[in-house]
Parts: sequence; structure tokens; C-alpha cells
Amino acid sequence: MNDNIGEKEMTEEMGGEVGEEVKRLKSLQHIECHGICLDYISVLDIRGYPHDCGLKDSTGKQWWVYVHCNNKIERNGKTRYCDYNTSWGKIKNG
Repeated sequence: MNDNIGEKEMTEEMGGEVGEEVKRLKSLQHIECHGICLDYISVLDIRGYPHDCGLKDSTGKQWWVYVHCNNKIERNGKTRYCDYNTSWGKIKNG
């Protein structure tokens, strides 16, 4: 579970910079996770939370946009999930 207050799914319908970024991310299909799995993940779970330095939606509200990683990691007989959030800035800048 993520502790980001106000977190929600980001959609193209939100418009503005957020809508454009969601459209761009979906066009990538896969991105490199910057979390512990360091694997490629499908761009299926695009989320965001209110943030003063985020992208603006059509109403002017700012959101920190990221792709959530649910990759399963099995090491030493234990299973866990990556659970990392790769932000739009890291995806945009490689």
C-alpha cells in the first residue's frame, strides 16, 4: 500500500500536462523500473498524487505522476514485490 495522500489513477481525460504525459507513457508500453527489481515493466498502473512541482491537469491542479511496479521478486526462498514508483521525470530523462 502506498502512503501518498490523495493518490489516484492518472488518465488522459484529466487533460492538460497530466493527460499528455499519460498518453506519452502509454505509448512507451514498457519502461525500466528504478526500484529494486531493475526490470522492465508494463505501463499499466499510472498513478499520481497532489504535488506543488507536479504536472498540471486541465483544472490547474498539480500532480506528481509515476508508474507503479508490481514485479514479484523471489530471492532466498522469500517472495516480495518491488512496489517502486518510477516518476515521470525519471522516465522522461532516462
